[in-house]
Amino acid sequence: MTGYAHLAAAATGVQVGAAMAMSAAAVAETGASTLAFLRYGVGLAILVPALRGAWRILPGTRDLLVICATGAAQFGLLVVLLNMAVATAPASQVALVFATMPLMALALSALAEGRAVTRCQAVAVCGAVAATGLVLGRQALAASPSVSALPGLGLAALATLVGAACALVHQPQIVRHGVARVSGLSMAAALPFLALATLLEGWPVLPRNWSEETVALVLGLGASSGLGILLWLTALERLPAGVASAFLGLGPVTALVIGWAALGTPTHPVEVAAAALVLGSLILLARCTSIEPAERKSPLA
Repeated sequence: MTGYAHLAAAATGVQVGAAMAMSAAAVAETGASTLAFLRYGVGLAILVPALRGAWRILPGTRDLLVICATGAAQFGLLVVLLNMAVATAPASQVALVFATMPLMALALSALAEGRAVTRCQAVAVCGAVAATGLVLGRQALAASPSVSALPGLGLAALATLVGAACALVHQPQIVRHGVARVSGLSMAAALPFLALATLLEGWPVLPRNWSEETVALVLGLGASSGLGILLWLTALERLPAGVASAFLGLGPVTALVIGWAALGTPTHPVEVAAAALVLGSLILLARCTSIEPAERKSPLA
């Protein structure tokens, strides 16, 4: 039973990496907030037939508010914070800060739930985070540090905290109401937040002005994001938030592989070694993490 949760977490990491590559190719034409809005809008539209049955019975008022608020924060506020961060700080440094989310999730889990972290888990998560840092580190170090980047890095740290906290809060809701219901409500709750961000960005950027390649990228990104959210919440249903978050380290590795295979981007031996260390750390993490119990107390209770 634990195996499918680890596979879901790993698949989420790969999807995040592929989304990085697709977003980088499309964002110049669409704008960051517009791309995020369409990404989750298309994802939700594609999943509606599969989720329709899950929405016939809604959670109680309190749980519904928690799910919607968490969804708006994780898939709306977090995206806006990262967009603001990369506007004032190098994207590679922002990604490096965001890569610490597994450590933050473990810390929040220990503080909110008193969850013990085994030595094996701590070593594996720290190894995965450190290796992810090495994958991203060459670009981050190449960007000259400056005082003007500090606000952006602060926003990246806030986005990291939001992501870790939302992962923790989502877990008991997923156990109570199921992956399909929580994922659909979360995505729907994020769309108004992202729509407001697109207005501030200068919406509408009319799709008829986009190239066919950009339209295809937006549709592909939306479809993969809808599937990615289902996979992410499936992983959170059975794995501790810090453990599930560690598998997001596969994102930069996937982006590195796509850049090398599809775009001919040169890779450094340190990056290749770091990617191997990410994989090794995650294999160790999967071996030393047992399945979570079916019931979990909400940190908001």
